[in-house]
Amino acid sequence: MNPDTGSIRKKLQESRTGLDNLLMKLPGFKGYMEYRERYASDRMIRTHMADAMIAFKGDVHALLNRLAQKGDLTILPEVNAITESLEKNIKTCQAADFGASSSFSSAQAKFTSADQDRLIDYDTSLLSKIEEMRAGIGRLTAAERVDAALVGEILQTIKGFETAFAERQHILLRN
Repeated sequence: MNPDTGSIRKKLQESRTGLDNLLMKLPGFKGYMEYRERYASDRMIRTHMADAMIAFKGDVHALLNRLAQKGDLTILPEVNAITESLEKNIKTCQAADFGASSSFSSAQAKFTSADQDRLIDYDTSLLSKIEEMRAGIGRLTAAERVDAALVGEILQTIKGFETAFAERQHILLRN
């Protein structure tokens, strides 16, 4: 189940305290509060992606154990490459930056809420790649015999996610 950007923002707005609502009426605080909610939305999406990949990694580890118990050791390095690739992407998602509080910040670059909304929308679009990973890893772990071609397909899907996620740093710089 993928988070919906609009529903995340709505839940965050609904969770405002009375003090938050009062601060929203003060000049200068409204922008800060909205930024904080956008930041939380993006963090939730990235956390969802990382959590999904952690679960996939667990599924692949279970497959590795099953293969080792059966004595099918020839495909282990290829399957293990999936876990290594997932781990790299998990760390990338968890450590990713968001707008003005990140390494994108500089005296020359000022990012608007619209820029940050574009980044949130971009991150939300990456969820389709997570679903592709889920489907491939599901087929792999359900298969009676591990197919090297399917392992390669999964690695390509993960690489596609990695490439797309790396592209997010350019989202704020586009008009």
